[in-house]
Amino acid sequence: MLEAGIINNKRKQTNKGRTVLGAAFGSKKLNDYINNNPSVELHPIDYVNNPIEIAKNDNMVSINSCIQIDLLGQVVSDTVGLNQYSAVGDQVDFVRGATMSKGGRSIIAMPSTAKKRLGIEDSSDCHRGKCRNYSEE
Repeated sequence: MLEAGIINNKRKQTNKGRTVLGAAFGSKKLNDYINNNPSVELHPIDYVNNPIEIAKNDNMVSINSCIQIDLLGQVVSDTVGLNQYSAVGDQVDFVRGATMSKGGRSIIAMPSTAKKRLGIEDSSDCHRGKCRNYSEE
């Protein structure tokens, strides 16, 4: 999306026109793209994940996923019971930064619990390539 110009960062108030990274892991293609690219900046995590810095960009939207949510609205994104599901990360920093941003908002997405109606056994299985389509049975 960056290469195609779909994301160009021109509406940002800080680091305008630049994609800001705290780290980058991936393919040779990714490394070649970010190497000496003036539109990509690598900064320390304490800058990239700082809610105050994030909030400086108007209309900031953070979109994060979660595994579970309780009746009080507490979100779990890294564990199921005592089992570690993913790494502990920066989700709360971006939630805070986006909600502090002028016009900003934060979205927490969950796997769907719809099953037969959508023709799948369990939406979380789809993310693991194990989707089962009931309409074919």
